[in-house]
Amino acid sequence: MSKKSIILLIICCMIIGVISFIFIINNNKSNDNEQTISRYRNINTGDFQDIKLLPYDYMIEQAKEDGCIVQDENDVYNVERFKIFLDNVNNNKNDYIRIVDCYNNKASTIMDINYDNVNSNFILCFDSTRHENDAQEDKKYSYYIFKNLVEEKTKERKFYKLKNLVQEMQKEQREYYPGNIEFSITILQMSLNI
Repeated sequence: MSKKSIILLIICCMIIGVISFIFIINNNKSNDNEQTISRYRNINTGDFQDIKLLPYDYMIEQAKEDGCIVQDENDVYNVERFKIFLDNVNNNKNDYIRIVDCYNNKASTIMDINYDNVNSNFILCFDSTRHENDAQEDKKYSYYIFKNLVEEKTKERKFYKLKNLVQEMQKEQREYYPGNIEFSITILQMSLNI
């Protein structure tokens, strides 16, 4: 074998080695990302039925009986459960709640929220499959990981929002909100008297 052939063979082996190394690293990152997504999609639901198994016509009375925090056009029900959740978050204790937003006595949006005290994150499954006027592609279960739960007030109402997506956002979050760390979702609004 000539010197040129040996040098060419060494260069080819090095290029193949570098490409293989890059492929292995990217494959491991992809597997880690899938495990993160999978872990956050398995929200601890406590005693509640899996959100994906709830009937399409989940009614306000059933949601109240199930212990969900329910809000409709006029009122918030089971608000004491939300206050317990806030206390647990402030004391850095794991907790889970389900908030059901109702319209015409029927669930329109359901939110499963898990506070993970180990990572100090809020994990949210946002069910918009019951929005009657939305296009079919907008009816889905969206998953988010937030850093903060904040209270904001106006003269008549207070709003509770999950804010600031964490860095390990799921793939779909990056697609919809690239680089946006101020993204927030209002999870509950109520009168200042409550």
